[in-house]
Amino acid sequence: MFYVYLHAQHNAFVCENLTQAWRYIRFKRQGLLFYCNFAVNENAMETPLAERMRPTSLDSYVGQEHLVGKGGVLRRMLESGRISSFILWGPPGVGKTSIAVSIAKAMGRPCVKISLAGVSDALFLRGTQTVFNNAKPGRIVDALVHGKSFCPLILLDEIDKMGSSIEHGCPENVLLDILDSDRSKFVDNYLGFPLDLSNVIFVATANSLEPLSPILQDRLDIVELPPYTIRDKKQIVKGYIWPKLIKEYQIEQVDIEEDAIEELIALCPEEGVRDLERICRKMCESVISLYYVEGNIIKNIKAENLAKIMGPIYYR
Repeated sequence: MFYVYLHAQHNAFVCENLTQAWRYIRFKRQGLLFYCNFAVNENAMETPLAERMRPTSLDSYVGQEHLVGKGGVLRRMLESGRISSFILWGPPGVGKTSIAVSIAKAMGRPCVKISLAGVSDALFLRGTQTVFNNAKPGRIVDALVHGKSFCPLILLDEIDKMGSSIEHGCPENVLLDILDSDRSKFVDNYLGFPLDLSNVIFVATANSLEPLSPILQDRLDIVELPPYTIRDKKQIVKGYIWPKLIKEYQIEQVDIEEDAIEELIALCPEEGVRDLERICRKMCESVISLYYVEGNIIKNIKAENLAKIMGPIYYR
């Protein structure tokens, strides 16, 4: 009787393990089908990350001529077709994201952004194993799925603002594995099999290189973006910021003179153009406010009437 009881327990144990194994195989099969059967479109274009101040191509890019101009470093890499992963570092607002998006458009690749600011968990990039509840793939696999391509341009934004955790691992170590010379062996914990990332281009952005380890800096080509000059800021305002703002606020009849642009640039002594775009937006709102108060719209903005438009808050 005891042997019969043991035989029954053994059969129940085997059946239970087979059921769990079948559930696991079916779950992994669904995950693999989800990963492998999405529509692959190598020429898919990603929607621009910020519609304002975004050039449509490298030819229309203003500033950073030593990088994207004729004979520039990035343009030579793009024309030769031997572009590798690199990091763009410089002060805020100098066009790091714009260059990455323009390069993706020029190469016909989708651009997928991964924000690394404040990330202190290695599982954020590598994914969670399926044995845990609420398991999901990492952001690298998620970028391939959302980009609908096996060769996208992945933008690692704010790579210098990553954190680290003793309990959850360091995401910088995962980046060392991703940016290795042999990218055909990256294993996501959720999928459990190696992925070929050799056709993926990684572009990182940073405001400073000091938080990055020398090993991580060695894995990326470093490209420095200097601040915009006054001439570059004038061209950006006249060619991109002002046309998009007057179209957004539907005040196409309003024009801005060059002396007013120079005065606005003097009010924004920054290295980039974010504050300059912000003050131009406030100026458009002030023009609309004066139209509703006085009944007349200012069609020509000069340095003489800039104080009246902006008021004592934004204009000293």
